[in-house]
Amino acid sequence: MIVGVDASRLVGPRTGIGRSYEQLLRGWAAAPELPAERIDLFSPAPIGDVPADPRLHLRVLPARAPGLWWQVSALRKRAAALDVLMAPYALPPGYPGRAVVENHGILEGPDRAAWRELRAQARSRHFRYSARRANAVIAISTVVRDDLVSWYGVPADRIHVIPYGMGAPFGAGEPEPAVVRNVLGEDAPFLIFVGKLSPRRHLPELLRAFDDVAAEHRDVRLLVVGPNAWNIPVDSLLANTRAADRVLHVAHLDQPTLAGLYRSAVALVLPTTKEGWSMPIREALACGCPVVTTDGPWLDEDGSGSTVLRVSRPEPGLLAAAMRSVVEDAKVGSDLRTRGLALAAGFPTWEDRALRVMDVLAEVAAR
Repeated sequence: MIVGVDASRLVGPRTGIGRSYEQLLRGWAAAPELPAERIDLFSPAPIGDVPADPRLHLRVLPARAPGLWWQVSALRKRAAALDVLMAPYALPPGYPGRAVVENHGILEGPDRAAWRELRAQARSRHFRYSARRANAVIAISTVVRDDLVSWYGVPADRIHVIPYGMGAPFGAGEPEPAVVRNVLGEDAPFLIFVGKLSPRRHLPELLRAFDDVAAEHRDVRLLVVGPNAWNIPVDSLLANTRAADRVLHVAHLDQPTLAGLYRSAVALVLPTTKEGWSMPIREALACGCPVVTTDGPWLDEDGSGSTVLRVSRPEPGLLAAAMRSVVEDAKVGSDLRTRGLALAAGFPTWEDRALRVMDVLAEVAAR
């Protein structure tokens, strides 16, 4: 069996999807046996850290533009002879072969892009087409599965729910002051936000809540980690923040640095109102970092809801009260840390996930 993978998300700084594909390749490389004798990794640019495994072959397909143009002009033709093609979210339009799409969460209904955002609307239609066209769809959670059925009309029997895995560098350990100093520039207690900046993650409400907390705890800092996927500059978001001098935004951090920050933070604060499966929350729990977040069905996938401090809505007053509780009461943080580590000990590994994904690819290729 010859498998092809759209590896374009491995190019450039890696956020959630890119990181999951990095771990997928590592999991396949660690497996002594696979049903695939060759796995072709298609990319518009070189990738420097493909695991050294004779089954993994990087195929660089240059194109004049990334994204849809690359898929149509380069990937569609080269992948046509494969037994099965796997891609995150989107297939090349008109692709004739057998295919598996992996969907990490969709934004429809109240979370749908405004009609003026034409590129986002087109991307949503492409994702819908791809999920309906694919022979099988891998969803990272039951939340995503149910959204695919409800909003995209994908038959439930074609969807395989395979959650993310967990592994190094995210795990229990001691705080890492050197990492904190390198990022913050000082030794100070800090709260951390991790994720793409977007309306559904309610950074303005978090900043207003931090203003209240910072007024009473002048030594506390807020570290915001993630690329800005919003149409509002970060400087504008900070313009009305009284404690802006104690807020630091970093667009991207490597995984070891992020793990060290989780082990050192007072808490991860993520006031999100829509997730398919929150990688930052699970990574924080695995590192023993207390979590403050908004309530949602994605917390019930693996029992995470019982290990975090939930607020019912992303309102500044509710967020500030929850943040104060972990800042001011060491017992609250200690209890959340203990429960989070106990839950994380049972998370599946990335190697487990890689084998489950390969099983789906083999099933589709054999049809």
